Amino acid sequence: MTMKYKTISVADSKKLIKESKPMILDCRAMKDYRAGHLEDALHVHEDLKLSLAKRGDKQRSLLIYCYYGHATARGVPAIRKKCISISTIA
Repeated sequence: MTMKYKTISVADSKKLIKESKPMILDCRAMKDYRAGHLEDALHVHEDLKLSLAKRGDKQRSLLIYCYYGHATARGVPAIRKKCISISTIA
């Protein structure tokens, strides 16, 4: 079964972070990640995507964000089979 992802609001993402402590992935350009990112967010790069696609973390949700959702949508298919739930911020 393929894990689907859902798009959530900023308010819902704050609630998810507070309640579920998801792994947070930032799909923006490195220069923007360095300029500022959500606390505990990891910058998504090819090695990280490959690692998550191979092993994943079935015990933890993912919260993925980028500028407009395009990079997030491209990054999700490779890792969604290995995670319990994935949310993207609208």
